[in-house]
Amino acid sequence: MPSANRRDNVYLISDMARKTAKFIDAKKFNTPCVNYKWINESIEK
Repeated sequence: MPSANRRDNVYLISDMARKTAKFIDAKKFNTPCVNYKWINESIEK
């Protein structure tokens, strides 16, 4: 079972940069922030 501390598959999905707590925390913890279109492009490959 994966550890709760593993962060290798964690992304913030947003259509644009925002000033929300979730977005700010993602940047603080170096979580990749991707556009929702990235998911569609990844599935198509």
